[in-house]
Amino acid sequence: MPVSEGFVEWISPGVAKIEWTATAAGDVGNAHFVGGADRLTVQVEGLAGGGNTSNVRMEGSVIPDIPTGAGTWETLTDPTGGNLSSNANFLAEVQERPRWLRPHVSTATTATGFNIAVIASFPRR
Repeated sequence: MPVSEGFVEWISPGVAKIEWTATAAGDVGNAHFVGGADRLTVQVEGLAGGGNTSNVRMEGSVIPDIPTGAGTWETLTDPTGGNLSSNANFLAEVQERPRWLRPHVSTATTATGFNIAVIASFPRR
């Protein structure tokens, strides 16, 4: 399963943008630490059209084994309880507050070019 690296950009004090660009079917994004964030918002784009049937699922964990990528990963949900998993573009707030999160793209097609971003807001101290 290919890995999408992802990168972090601090866009203002206490607000980070985590982005995985040009992900493809079968990719699993590197996990990023978001422990302590009081708000998480995810946006996925590039899924619409072109015969794509791949599905992007946002996963979170409090107990991953980061060096091996193993661990327990669960599908995150929005405030209504719906899974953050879709084969269409979406923008949603994350209900849970995991310590780690990552995107997971299914292998339904050979499509590429999905962009996945998370805005993580941390309380000011």
